[in-house]
Amino acid sequence: MVAQVSITTPAVSVNGQNIAIVANSFSYMDGDPERLLSPQSAGGGAVEMVESTDISTAFGEFNFSLRNTNENLNLIREWKDNRSNNVVSISAPGFSRVFEEAILMNKVSVGLSSDGQSDLSWQSRPSI
Repeated sequence: MVAQVSITTPAVSVNGQNIAIVANSFSYMDGDPERLLSPQSAGGGAVEMVESTDISTAFGEFNFSLRNTNENLNLIREWKDNRSNNVVSISAPGFSRVFEEAILMNKVSVGLSSDGQSDLSWQSRPSI
């Protein structure tokens, strides 16, 4: 049996441009909406369960970090200015996700130091 290989170094692109990210900083949620299960009385002490979907949670979320270089800080500004018109894709052998209508959500704190990095939090349509 061949051992499975963990996805640790995905290729990341924003608006078609390949981006170098801080190692091990990419994480995501596809955007599957939360499911709810609620009980209702069926009379005589009987209970029925009602399943529903919370569509307000149907959005992708992902995070990654960049080193604080002049080029990266300019890209961050560009992505912020682009509002929800960004497309972010990640890929590795046998794996890919695309996040459309992606918007950079957080106020980015820029630490100017030898190991400074900017942590970016995004939201988008559910991934495809």
